[in-house]
Amino acid sequence: MRTTSAMFVIFAGAGVLASGCMSASSDPLPRRAVLVRGTVQSVSGPLLTVETLTGPVPVELVSPSRVSVVVASDRGHLKDGSYMGITSVIQSDGSMRAIEVHIFPAGAPRTGEGSFASDLSSLDGGGATVLNGTTSHASMLGLPPGSGIKGGKDGDARTNSSIAGNREGGTSLTLQFKSSAMTRPQALTIPWGTPIVTFEAGRTLDLKPGAHVLVIANQKPNGELSVNRVLVGKNGLVPSL
Repeated sequence: MRTTSAMFVIFAGAGVLASGCMSASSDPLPRRAVLVRGTVQSVSGPLLTVETLTGPVPVELVSPSRVSVVVASDRGHLKDGSYMGITSVIQSDGSMRAIEVHIFPAGAPRTGEGSFASDLSSLDGGGATVLNGTTSHASMLGLPPGSGIKGGKDGDARTNSSIAGNREGGTSLTLQFKSSAMTRPQALTIPWGTPIVTFEAGRTLDLKPGAHVLVIANQKPNGELSVNRVLVGKNGLVPSL
């Protein structure tokens, strides 16, 4: 049975992989780490081939290869005290808007805390940032689209008074940083429709053809890649940390 400390990875972004990207067991990624995104083309013995936008990329599956499964979660798990990584972009007014939320399981070591540039520079026009921290002051902003409810009683945190200044509504929360260089809490808005995911322990058998994967690989001096960790989406999910 896999322990929590071996299951989960916290990501920093391609530009700072060597210094900020750490696993839940607190070991930093190697300096020559490479991110490979795509779908599983095949697994043949120790060789994983990933179909990427630029063609197939072979990666050696070294033992033990750490695999985590990305599964859908929901806003019911956005609770105060939870540790999570939130990919977000800066709005014109200076506020932060989430474009994906990654909830780490209770008991996972809270490493990799802080703010890092995301390698997904094309998301929402670029400039995406990953924030790893502990949630506080989570509250709802309005009701989800299609709820059929136009409002609530005065004082209800989910009514018009809470939507003021936030057209999209969703969830508002603050991330706290206890051990990083970031000393100030960061407020964020998570609009309705924002993907929210969490992680489960996986195994090599989860790397089925067509599954979306994010491979964190070590690059050898000869340029070949070997797997350090793999995130694989469940039921069509696309890992996009």
